[in-house]
Amino acid sequence: MASVTSVQSSDAPADVFEEKTRLDITGSAQDNDEESLSETTQVDTNDDVLKSLGSVEGEKLLAFLDHIRNAYELDTGSLDLPQLVVVGGTSCGKSSLLQALTNLPFPVENGICTLFPTETMIHRCDPFVQPHYSITVEKNGSSLHRFKPREYSGEKWSDVSLRLRKDLEEVFAELHAPITNADAGGRNRLNHLREEVLKVNVYKHDQAHFSVIDIPGLVSGGSGADQKISERLARNYICKERAIVLAVMPAVDDIHNQAVLRLVREEGAMHRTIGVITKCDMLQTHDEPKTLELLKNRTPEYRLKLGWFAVRNRTTDEIQNGLSYRDRDDRESQLFSRKPWSSLNTSCVGVSNLKKCLSGTLYRLVQKSFPGIQNDISERLESSKRDLDALGPPRDTWRLQKYYLDDIQTQYDGLARKWLMGTYREDCSSDDSSKLRVRLHALDAKFRTQLERNGMEYRYLAPEDANRRLQELHYMEFPNDWEAKILATDDIFSWILRMWNDNHGDGLWYKAPVDFEGMLWKVQIKSWGSFARDYFSEASRMIQGFSDILLEETCPEPTIRSKIRRYLQEQNSIAIRRAEDELATILNELGHMRTYNRDFMAELHDRQKALNTSFHYIGDNKLRLIISTYQDLCSFQKIALWRFLDNVIIQVVERHLLGAPGLVFCFSVHWIRGLSEKEMDDIAGEDTEQRQKRNALQTEVRELEEILRDSKMLQYK
Repeated sequence: MASVTSVQSSDAPADVFEEKTRLDITGSAQDNDEESLSETTQVDTNDDVLKSLGSVEGEKLLAFLDHIRNAYELDTGSLDLPQLVVVGGTSCGKSSLLQALTNLPFPVENGICTLFPTETMIHRCDPFVQPHYSITVEKNGSSLHRFKPREYSGEKWSDVSLRLRKDLEEVFAELHAPITNADAGGRNRLNHLREEVLKVNVYKHDQAHFSVIDIPGLVSGGSGADQKISERLARNYICKERAIVLAVMPAVDDIHNQAVLRLVREEGAMHRTIGVITKCDMLQTHDEPKTLELLKNRTPEYRLKLGWFAVRNRTTDEIQNGLSYRDRDDRESQLFSRKPWSSLNTSCVGVSNLKKCLSGTLYRLVQKSFPGIQNDISERLESSKRDLDALGPPRDTWRLQKYYLDDIQTQYDGLARKWLMGTYREDCSSDDSSKLRVRLHALDAKFRTQLERNGMEYRYLAPEDANRRLQELHYMEFPNDWEAKILATDDIFSWILRMWNDNHGDGLWYKAPVDFEGMLWKVQIKSWGSFARDYFSEASRMIQGFSDILLEETCPEPTIRSKIRRYLQEQNSIAIRRAEDELATILNELGHMRTYNRDFMAELHDRQKALNTSFHYIGDNKLRLIISTYQDLCSFQKIALWRFLDNVIIQVVERHLLGAPGLVFCFSVHWIRGLSEKEMDDIAGEDTEQRQKRNALQTEVRELEEILRDSKMLQYK
């Protein structure tokens, strides 16, 4: 990952891009007073990419663009949506910068990450959806058939991140192989660069929407074909008016030899380009003056309206030796605190400041471009309608699509019941997501143990300890001293007596406070609600993961799985809400000491009989009532605890989450029958070429209309 120092020009024009830089990042670059600099020095330590846009409108706009890119199936390439594009020469540190910006485990070995465009999109997912990702490769907007897509979901982001690292390493290795093409003369030539686009979609909780494109490094040597491919790919992205370009170049190279600046200038993108200088710790002394001038944005021919940033990436040795990010930050700070770097404006140091710079720039770009995007959507909608009309009426194949979904659902239902009955896959560990019953039994036991060990504010005494405690009062010898002796200890009897004294109302002194036992019971069980909600949350995640792996086993097509999940999301949310309402009802009624359990009545009778036998000599009515209250609480606790466990486990989890239509069985025959023809067609459309084209156009028209309608409802300035 990278750390960044930003120094901006004091006389750059104030358009939509540069205005962000001066206002959001460095403050007034014309004021070099040390006190002013210290007041504007802020380091954003938030790991969430572009999370703090500082504007509700900014989040809405980026979320809307993210929705266009991913919630719909249409090809958004021609819409020219705002995006970040990272461009630079080979081995210039782009991959480390990309890793720093996305906080994703991209490999950073030399040469691997620069062979193909990488489009990384990070999305915010529903709280009840597990973190997950998908990796695909596309060429000309279509999936590459020989490439096997990767996808994975897990309960914890840390597990998903480890799996993502492994999959990315495999994908990069797979796409790293050189390819052979025929040139104009029919001769075979070997290319290393590829024009396929690697698309990485990551879904996390509490994650702002973010998208960035990493372009293969501009080739200065090697085959002429690779040079042409690298430049063509870079131009294809730089030329887009709604792209923010991050021009990355190492400090050790001559600025005049940087092809990226030539391309940026030729494509007219200087006003929307941010310069990033890497490898500053390797700069030779005689090259420092021109680099500092560049960072101060004083070199006329390379002046960028968005300014320049200086970067210190981790070295190869540091990566291999496992240098932590904190240690990296310390070394970066030490570097830029020494001469000659200390002469720069140091008000913004660290990769978080680059993110803040990008967030402000991106928001203003989206805000400025939004009317144009709406116009592009309208034009494309009219074009798609004309193409759809030219195809004529579609064929009616919804019955076949229903049969297809019915078959998936039958397998899904059968496998779910098989696993829930305890017949599992071979060679899977006890914590495998398919072993839901095993995992829920363990979770139930944990819930019970928490209530038994930590569910009471004041622990009840064993019968022999309680008797000994009362005998130590020596009531017959000192009948007037029992209250002081109880208060001198710190046990449940002392608590009951204090509550009596603190809440006594109008009446004789030996009369108990109003609803005294109910008052004590509510205090005793006040932690039960927290334990129950934690149990419910963990059970929900387990069951959702069980449903996801069932769908993976029974539906081999990732696109179909994704659509089924999307359409079932509302049903899942309804099931969760029903379960939450049931839990809330149980918790609201928990404070009532009420039961018809015969065992409870029998135990109370036996306890009262024992009290009369062992302590018949106690004549003080207040003491007898305190002892009786203790006995009532102790007996009722045994009944209430198991009843509460049964209610939460059976009524909330088993009934609402595992029952029909819960998180598992909401994918049912009844649900399929309720799908409209359009929904059925969208989920399980036929694969013939004509049908694919018709379906694509129908979907595009519908989605463009939805996007256009939603865009008109979006409030922006």
